[in-house]
Amino acid sequence: DLLPTGPATLNRGGFYFSGLQYEAEIANTEQWTANARNFGGSIFDVNYYPGSNSHIWLADHHAGNVRFNISSLARAKPHTSIDEWLDAVMVEKINSQDREYSKTYNSLIALAKANNIIKSARELTISADINNSDPLPSISEARKIEVASEHTTQQLTSPELSESQFDVGLNGYNELMKSVMALSIKSGE
Repeated sequence: DLLPTGPATLNRGGFYFSGLQYEAEIANTEQWTANARNFGGSIFDVNYYPGSNSHIWLADHHAGNVRFNISSLARAKPHTSIDEWLDAVMVEKINSQDREYSKTYNSLIALAKANNIIKSARELTISADINNSDPLPSISEARKIEVASEHTTQQLTSPELSESQFDVGLNGYNELMKSVMALSIKSGE
């Protein structure tokens, strides 16, 4: 009764006091966390020493005072005072608001940039549609334009292709397209 008391939580993840995980042999042997997972968690009053977070004590009417030791997985080092730990938690909460603000602000900036890009793309598309009223080329005409464009760029960097080489490339493309169509017809049956 000389030590202060505070609430500890038992849930499927473990036994926690002030956000730190604690362990005890009796909790492991009696499978307290399995029971919490199956039947729901509980809140217990525990005694703690304010000068160190290393141990807490649970008053158990069967076993007397059960000593819980801080887990090696806990977020604080052993022998940190409870006040130091709670100060660190509060600083983290204060900083988390700043991080959340920065994250939201940066998201809004990115969204505005994306909306500007989309708006600009739509305007350019509408402008291009208005300026180009020519009918759309067929697939083979589009391929000829593409090959001619490739031919022009290759002409700048490599020796000139003959007309027969140009026709062979176009014929190869047409043969490839015919075989793809034949495969698609067979798979559709």
